[in-house]
Amino acid sequence: MKVPRSVGTSHMIQRDCIITGSVLAAVVLVVGVSALLHAASINQDPAYTDQNAYMDCARKMSQSHYRYVTPRNRMPIYPFLLSLMYRQGMPTSAFFNLCKAFNIFLSCALLVGLFFLLKRSLDRMSALSLVTVFAFTLFAFKAGYVQCEMLFFSLFLASFLLLCTCLLRSSIVLGLSSGIVLGVTHLTKASTLPLLGLFVVFGLGRGLWSYLREKKKMPFLCVALVILSFFFVTGRYFWTSKRIYGRAFYNVNTTLYVWCDSWSECMEGPHAHGDATSWPQLPADQMPSPRKYFKRHGIEVLWLRPLFGLRQMLYYWTMGSFGTTGFAVCYLVVTAVLIFRRARESLRRAAKRPFLLLFAMGFFAGYLYAYMWYAPIACGPRFFLSLYMPLLVGLVWIQKKLSLPRVRILGREIELFGALQVFFLLSAGMYWGLNGIQKLTSLGWYRVISM
Repeated sequence: MKVPRSVGTSHMIQRDCIITGSVLAAVVLVVGVSALLHAASINQDPAYTDQNAYMDCARKMSQSHYRYVTPRNRMPIYPFLLSLMYRQGMPTSAFFNLCKAFNIFLSCALLVGLFFLLKRSLDRMSALSLVTVFAFTLFAFKAGYVQCEMLFFSLFLASFLLLCTCLLRSSIVLGLSSGIVLGVTHLTKASTLPLLGLFVVFGLGRGLWSYLREKKKMPFLCVALVILSFFFVTGRYFWTSKRIYGRAFYNVNTTLYVWCDSWSECMEGPHAHGDATSWPQLPADQMPSPRKYFKRHGIEVLWLRPLFGLRQMLYYWTMGSFGTTGFAVCYLVVTAVLIFRRARESLRRAAKRPFLLLFAMGFFAGYLYAYMWYAPIACGPRFFLSLYMPLLVGLVWIQKKLSLPRVRILGREIELFGALQVFFLLSAGMYWGLNGIQKLTSLGWYRVISM
């Protein structure tokens, strides 16, 4: 006879779900209320940063019945969402307030979505801990601004996790969903082509390895589905770029500006000659290009420029980190200590997933190098912040896989991994109570937060 689940066990599961839901709701409520107060009392200038630019794109989309083509330095998804709230003749101040409220609501919804995404990838306690850290060190500060960062950071994390999952197990549904999410991420901010290329390299490597050992073809199919679904989502955008600008992958930042030495050179060169509406009308010898850049600077620029960019990035990240610096360092130190203490198990587990490990290392190293290269043109904390959530999730995943022992705390025996997640959750709450509210309500932090 099958023994039913005990009443005590059911009550414990129900109690844990209620506690988790209550904490998540409280975190989301605090973020929403704090962001609303900051947006109403501090962020009152739509011309600051690029808020007005997103609103202008949204306004033109709505007024042209969505025939307006966004300039190739700003992607269409976020302005499209804002355009759904615009009404003909709406004053700028009213539209600005509506956009701020929408971004706050969107950020709160993204936090809930991230919890369920991380719960599938990790476990409930880890997901709650990470979402709390993200909420009090990132979302609460950025949600009150009309910027696409919160949407992009969340989609970027989802794309990274889905592609990592594709390298662990392959399926048709997983391949299609990964490509679709990656495509939507690209239409939010044009930064995912390197991620797609990296996945194709290691996905094909894993596919070849699986085929030679077990004659499995599904990894190849999964890679093909990711590529096809990505271009299904982004195909029209690339076709429009080819028709207007002559290049399917045209983006002023990655096509032209990246081969300049300063922002003023970008403005006086391509921008002043119409790079927003067509291919810039510049003589060939004045057009920024890799060949011209390396001819002028030499091969040593490959390491000199990134080093200069890293110094700028570190300055902006530490100045405008909102606590992300401290938490990133803390997660890194804890994970490094655990790996060192369990070195043999770490090597054994890494040997079982070589393609996932190389993909993750290539992801962080590649994007960090790209950001370091671009930093001399335009820099801000958002470069590091785009890697912040994937970094913390990756470190927690490593901690979880190390099979940490149980420890005795206050007379009770609990898992060390669970204790660490509770520690990070409580630390995020303490940080918010001691520092977060002060920074969020300070006029001096206004320019830092909105970078």
